[in-house]
Amino acid sequence: LAAALSAFPSAVITVPSDRIKCLLQTSPQYKNIWDCARQVYLTGGILSLYRGTIATLARDVPGHILWFGTYEATKRHLTRYYHQHYCCNHNNTTTKQESPWFVVLVSGGLAGMTFTAGTMPMDVVKSRIQSTSPRATNPPGLMQVYQSVAQTPGAMFHGMRPALIRSFPANAVCFLGMETAHALMDRMQR
Repeated sequence: LAAALSAFPSAVITVPSDRIKCLLQTSPQYKNIWDCARQVYLTGGILSLYRGTIATLARDVPGHILWFGTYEATKRHLTRYYHQHYCCNHNNTTTKQESPWFVVLVSGGLAGMTFTAGTMPMDVVKSRIQSTSPRATNPPGLMQVYQSVAQTPGAMFHGMRPALIRSFPANAVCFLGMETAHALMDRMQR
């Protein structure tokens, strides 16, 4: 539940930034990020900056469940396996077992790949919605874009390979950074 709920506050930041990114990638009329944000806001107001919010949440609510769930389950399983087969203290199952850095890296990388693979179709739909012109008076809705994309074979998975390749190392170091920060904060409190 916490993973699913985490999508809502993150959408406050990710939706307008993704909207600007999508417009910059698909339209040459903008000079830079600030010019794009300004023009989108002046043309359509704050709602235009938040176009694609429903699609973002449709991607991120299940995506965050996949992301955090995969990370925690993989880390727990690999840590247990490591301590049972490679660590010196084979009999100690009552104390909390520390996860070695390589377990965190693998768990984070797999979590990122799971998020990417599980959310790619909705990410394609979200990007199409967010790429619509700020001047569009009647922009397409989620179901309309989904049906349009689904009519083209393979379109729901365009960009999957590079996204997965990027996903493993990016998420591996993200989770390693998080676990390292947690460990440092725990030591500082002792």
